[in-house]
Amino acid sequence: MKQCAQCKTQYYCGPECQRADWKRHKVWCKREVNRAKIEQAFIDNNEIGAHVADDFDAWFSAMAPQLYIWTCVHGLEVYKDRSNIQTKFVHLAVRERRQRPSSALRMFEYESITVYDRVALPMLLGGDAREAKLVVDQYSELDLQAKARGKAGTALVVTSVSPSPGSTTRAALFRTTPVTLLMEDVTESEDTPEWKDLIKDIINNGTSIRRMMAEREKRGVF
Repeated sequence: MKQCAQCKTQYYCGPECQRADWKRHKVWCKREVNRAKIEQAFIDNNEIGAHVADDFDAWFSAMAPQLYIWTCVHGLEVYKDRSNIQTKFVHLAVRERRQRPSSALRMFEYESITVYDRVALPMLLGGDAREAKLVVDQYSELDLQAKARGKAGTALVVTSVSPSPGSTTRAALFRTTPVTLLMEDVTESEDTPEWKDLIKDIINNGTSIRRMMAEREKRGVF
């Protein structure tokens, strides 16, 4: 898969596929490029090590999208109310490990998962109402595009990466991530009471969700 050279968040099977998707992708691409500039300024001003953003990108590539899809399906309970995709968002909080591991899957430790109404987004983003509105507007557009393609919608996950205990870094890094859910994610998923514990184990043990689901299936646990 080839990565968009500008925003580095979208992957394509080749140049023709990328050109065909440009009309849809260009708005998101521009926003991600601007977000990267803002994030870099935030890193520079708050003494966040540049490696934190790089570590998150590596961890996200190794874990996602399966981990984030599962988090949205169960956190938003889309199988009970599909409208939660548009009205709520998931906050996944992780922190750096004391010793930086070699495996991308083990970059972070789990802290918490919280589900909020979208009106709480400015609070989570440090009171920045303008940035929150840009995020909500962008995700609304992505949601409409997803539905037009027969998907259930595009959910929002905000991930915060806190520094490890004793670190000289003072601030957390925040990332917003679009998660496109398929119709089968809504219609075929079931309530899993222990879903937060499973996600905690996946993150802390550095296990991909595919492997975890395969192991559960082998044991007859779904």
